[in-house]
Amino acid sequence: MVTPSLQTTRDSNIFALGDCASYTPVAGQAPVPPKAQAAHQEARFLARTLIMRLENQALPSFTFHDRGSLVSLGEHEAVGNVPGWLGGRTWFMEGLLARFSYWLLYRRHLAILLGFNRAFLAQLGSWFSGRSQPRVKLH
Repeated sequence: MVTPSLQTTRDSNIFALGDCASYTPVAGQAPVPPKAQAAHQEARFLARTLIMRLENQALPSFTFHDRGSLVSLGEHEAVGNVPGWLGGRTWFMEGLLARFSYWLLYRRHLAILLGFNRAFLAQLGSWFSGRSQPRVKLH
């Protein structure tokens, strides 16, 4: 269990994120979901927050922004939902648009992990090997 600043409830000197953190922003509502996008947002938040802690500044509260989900259903299929930035409702996508969105998201993920040059070389290698990613994957 963590506080709004992602400090553990047992020791304020310990911060947690991802699968190690359970944070419920508003009592009675669902906790932040155990998704990679939540862990990524928590990591970015903690990178700034830890510096503030070292400088004895007041710590901000974490806010999760749901960016939706994409699921790869094999080599040629994908489905997903995107929260409504057009009209306020959630949009469901499938087919070519979902597949292309998944492809872009996966490449962005690789670029963050490996750096642009290594991710580009990995993509070239996948084109030549004929396999670009796992057959079923959730983001």
